[in-house]
This record gives sequence, structure tokens and C-alpha cells, in this order.
Amino acid sequence: EEQMKMLSNGNDMMQPFCQAFACKFHERVLAAAPLAWPTDLKVPFTSLDEIISATSTNVRQLVSLACIEIAQQGQHGLASILTNFDQLRDEVMNNQCTLTILENGDVK
Repeated sequence: EEQMKMLSNGNDMMQPFCQAFACKFHERVLAAAPLAWPTDLKVPFTSLDEIISATSTNVRQLVSLACIEIAQQGQHGLASILTNFDQLRDEVMNNQCTLTILENGDVK
């Protein structure tokens, strides 16, 4: 939940991500099998990174660019070790990488 708040941050451009997340989450609930039934607390294969990796290229790029913005603010992981955000942005736009937010708030 906190990861979703950090990514959306009141940004209307994140609507495609939220819509894709809801659709993929619903697909995973419907696809659950007897050994991995969903419960009130857990739905298999619905972590943020598992959902993001299953979305369209556009949604993955949108999420990755939001992660770069978070990292550039210097609060979460990458800013302390990465200075070339332009190169990372190019890699995202060329589908060479996808970024996400870990449960502790670090950008991965």
C-alpha cells in the first residue's frame, strides 16, 4: 500500500498504472489454483514487482520514470550510488530495464 502511494503521489499520469495493477491483480485472483488459493491476506504472485513485470511496456516505463524521480529526490537508495540519471532514463525508455519500489521504500 505504501509503495503504491509513493508511486502515485497524487499524480494523474499514474492512472494507467493503477488501472493495469487492478486488472493484473484481478487476473491473478481468478487464476489461483488449489495449492495457491488466495486468502483475505495474500494473493499469490501479486507483489508490486510481479505485477509491474506483467504490465505493458508503457506502464513499466511510467512506473520506472516515477521511480527515477523518487530516487533523484535522494530519499530512496539509488541517489547515493547513481549520478547518471539521464543514462538510466534512456535505458528505461529503450526497454533495457524496469525500476520498482521495494517494501522498505528503496528504488530497485
